[in-house]
Order: sequence, then C-alpha cells, then structure tokens
Amino acid sequence: MPFEASQWIWCARAASVNAYALFKQTFPAQAGPAKLLVSADAQYAAFLNGELIGEGQYADYPAWKVYDELPCATIAGENALEIAVWCPATDSAVYRAGRAGLLFELADGSGGLLAASSEETLCAPHPNYQSGPIENITPQLGYTFSYDARAAAPEFGPAAPFDGPRALHPRPVPKLKRLPRKSAELIAQGVFFDGPGGTFAEKMQFAPMAYRRLKDMSGLRERPALPAPEGVPLACADGEGIYLLVDLMEEDAGFLDLDIGLDGEAEILIGWGEHTHDLRLRTAVGPRNFAARYMARPGRNRFTHLFRRAGLRFVELFVRAHACTLYYAGIRPTRLPVSDKPRFHVADHLHQRIYEVSVNTLTACMHEHYEDCPWREQALYTMDSRNQMLCGYYALGEYAMPRASLRLMALGFREDGLLELCAPARVSVTIPSFTAMFLVQLQEYHLYSGDSEFAREMLPVARAVAEALLARVDGSGLIPA
Repeated sequence: MPFEASQWIWCARAASVNAYALFKQTFPAQAGPAKLLVSADAQYAAFLNGELIGEGQYADYPAWKVYDELPCATIAGENALEIAVWCPATDSAVYRAGRAGLLFELADGSGGLLAASSEETLCAPHPNYQSGPIENITPQLGYTFSYDARAAAPEFGPAAPFDGPRALHPRPVPKLKRLPRKSAELIAQGVFFDGPGGTFAEKMQFAPMAYRRLKDMSGLRERPALPAPEGVPLACADGEGIYLLVDLMEEDAGFLDLDIGLDGEAEILIGWGEHTHDLRLRTAVGPRNFAARYMARPGRNRFTHLFRRAGLRFVELFVRAHACTLYYAGIRPTRLPVSDKPRFHVADHLHQRIYEVSVNTLTACMHEHYEDCPWREQALYTMDSRNQMLCGYYALGEYAMPRASLRLMALGFREDGLLELCAPARVSVTIPSFTAMFLVQLQEYHLYSGDSEFAREMLPVARAVAEALLARVDGSGLIPA
C-alpha cells in the first residue's frame, strides 16, 4: 500500500494564503531507476538532482486526494530531492480550499525506500515566489504570481507532520505532457511610459506605449522567430523601458516560459491574452488581471511557471530596462495524451479545417478535467462538459476523461441535493439546471461507453439529485424560481 512510510508535512513558516513552500531531502543511492509517489495540496513541482521530474497535482478534493507516480533515476552517491508546493488556501472555481500539505515516497527500482516525507524533511518558505495576498487573475482562477530571481537561498528547518488523508487514489487520467516551447514571432516592439493602475495588469493596460521600428532597436529587418538560440538584442534609450509583443500564431494553453538576458536587475511584467483589439494586449478586463511579475537578475534568466497554465495566443512583456536580449517568451504547452482513433477526413478543405480546429479546441480544454475555456476560468461545469463529452466520444473515442470528470462532479454533491457549480470547487452560487444535466451526462456516458460498473457507482448520487429536484416541484408541475 502506498505511503505507509510517509507523513503529510507542511512548512510552519509558510503564509496562510497563496503559500509557496520548498521541501528538500537528501539520501544515498545507487545509480538506477526510481519512482516518486507524490500528492500535494494544491500544486507541486518535483526536482531530483536539479532536474524536473514532474509537476501538476490532479484537481482533487481535500478529503479525496489523488497521487502521481513519477519515474526518475538516481545517481550513485548523494542525491537531492526538492519539491516546491503552492497552496492558494482560498476557494475558487478550480480549487476547494483544504489543508496545505505534501506527501511523498521515493523508492528504487526494486521497491526499496529511499526517502519519505517526515519531520526529517527540510522546508522553507519559497525564496523566489511572493506568498501572501496578491491580486487575482480572475475570481474563478484565483491568484496571479510574482517571482524574484534575485532572492537569496532560504534557511531550511524541519517540516511539521500532521494527520492527513491516508486512502489516496491513483490519478484517473493520464499525466499531462509538457511539450517543447511553442514557436512564436516577435511582432511589435517599442517603449512604454508609466501610467495609472495598481495591479500588474492595469500597469500594462493603461501605460502609454510608443512603437519603434525593429531595425532601430535591433538592426533586424525581418520579424525574428522564437525561440531564438542566439538571442534577439534590443535597445532603446527613451521611455521607462522596452515593451515586446509576441504572437504564438494560435490559441493554446500551457506554462508561461521566459528566457531573457539583461545587464542588470530589472522588473518584467508578463501579460497574456487572446487578442490585440486595443492595439495592445488586453491584460486588464474589469477586475480581471492577466499579468504577473518577474524580477530579473543580471545575466540570462530562464523561467517557467509550473504551478498554473495560461490560455493565450499573445504574450506581452514590459521590461524595465533600456536593453535586453530576448531568447523566448511564450508557453510550454501542456496536453492530455489522447487515443489515436482514426480521425475524420473529407475532401472539402473547409470542412476538414473546421473539424481540425474543433478537435484542437476540444483538446485544449482537456487537462485534469474538462474546462469551459483555457483562458479565463479553466473550470469544470456540467452543462459545458456535456457537449465536450459528446464531441469526444466521436472525435477521440475516449472515456477516461468523462468518467473522471463525472466523478469530480458527484463528489461536489451538496446537502441541499444540488451539485457545486464547478468541480472541484466551493462556489457561493449554483445553477439548478446544471445539476439536472448531470443525470443526462451519466446516461450518455453509459450509452457510449457501456461502462455499467461506473454507472452503478454513480447511481446513488444520480438518485439523490433526481429526488432533490422532484421535491422542489410545486402544484403547477414546475420548480418555482
């Protein structure tokens, strides 16, 4: 049984909300294959001897936790396991607040225990990420981030064990694939001047911007493709700094990725979005803030934000410096592996293209669960996902994702007989008709998959939902508003 030798742990010095913590454990080993079992509340990124071996906690519930199995390899001699954890500790449409924590076991190829989470694990507040209150991206997604590459190494101390869930479940859908950097082009550049605005996004949205020709800033006459292995040097003497607009050529979702060189320290605001109708990237939309901050150190800065995906086509940088060398700005796309079921083919080019775009849209909204959109919410709704499931049955021949998403919805059953608006989440409102759609989704899943065992497992929730809805019917035969 997994995790028999490990304890749930957390860092006592971490913030109470939007908490980033770093955990470290060293151990001797022989060179060879190994396997890390890990679960966190809420997101993790695991490194063995400085190499990233996996990231991304499944979207689960505080009382129904899921673990990952990550293959890795040890070296002969002393090894170092580091796991960074982010816990928002605040309810949203994509996360139900639980207790911040980390649970892990690392075993060698024969099953021998090498390391396990306990009071012997060292921990510290993450030195680079800003913890504590910070603006939301959206109410549905929760917090944005601020990262300081200049920070000093942390002072580690013993982790604090606590009693957490012991009956964990294996990940019900395949682990996401982290793809190489998405190809992009630098399509606009110039200088910016300080304007009004308090959040990162407002500072970008309301700043005066002045275009400069590419050849005047870099000597180039053609738009440079990114990644640029040799780098794109850019310089301009006026303004508060340089702005850069990067086009990834299509909508996608993944981890924000930055690779830039600087002569000195500099603040870099990173904005992302889907269009440039404002003659700039629209980073601030009402109370929404599609921007983050990176505090750069002198030299080359390579950074990937592994704790949240961004849905976007464009990335915009405000570099508070008068010279920089851009190697890349964009994303590392993350995609759910899906079956190689024979795809639809038709002679008409337009219809074929519509199909291809539709399948791409569907898979861009499939990660731990279905998502209503990869940009603003990334949330699982019954009504939205019902259409996604139906499309997936035909286009992908895939049943693990609908099964897992239906289970997440069922786990959101409330005392009033309705489902949470999103799953896994805790939202202040719900939509009763969305709860009713769960019954339709479950019936359709059984129809297309033939999975009677899962349908029987979900039947008690389906019956409770139906009874709760029928109990609300009045003498008119309708449910009053």
